[in-house]
Amino acid sequence: MKKTLIIALLSFIVSGCAPRGETKTIEQLLSIAQDRMARAEVHHTSQVPQDVSTLKVSLEKALSLTDTASITKVMSEIGNTIGVLIPHAGMTSRASLNELSNQYKELAKVGNPTSDQVKLLVARTLHTVASELETTQFSL
Repeated sequence: MKKTLIIALLSFIVSGCAPRGETKTIEQLLSIAQDRMARAEVHHTSQVPQDVSTLKVSLEKALSLTDTASITKVMSEIGNTIGVLIPHAGMTSRASLNELSNQYKELAKVGNPTSDQVKLLVARTLHTVASELETTQFSL
């Protein structure tokens, strides 16, 4: 009985400490988000709002820029574009889009974001926008 209990306890401890998918790199997260966004756009090509296309171009620009002044300007533009999309989003997406908009504006204000910060924020934005395109499609 004690041996079974000890074995069960040890297996629980070992399996409870195993990684659960949180070991992805930022590049992998970005790639997954870009793929999801591409699938969402292909599925809803006739219904993608112009502001979403503008946002996607700005996000790609943010990933490619290296100088602080340009990144700061693009971050501010992205925050404003997301702000325009918020009233058209579904009720469940509005809070996350608002938070993303605030984060872009804050990074623009503080300046000098790291490459990893930009990649992670872009990945989160693409994920949220793709989710909205897959559901209410910014149509409320």
